[in-house]
Amino acid sequence: MVACARYLAALTDNPSVIEVAEKVKELGAEAAEAIGQSTEILKRDSVERYHDVRRYLDEK
Repeated sequence: MVACARYLAALTDNPSVIEVAEKVKELGAEAAEAIGQSTEILKRDSVERYHDVRRYLDEK
């Protein structure tokens, strides 16, 4: 989800999309802390999801 938000923010100049992406990033960090996982694990997962989303959009 975080990767998707960052990717969409990178594709637009729309401040609303960028704001939502930042909020998602903050929520991801809060969730990691709440479940006791390091944010590094979630960042790695986020990068993997980013590449999945990018591949999907590039194929369209």
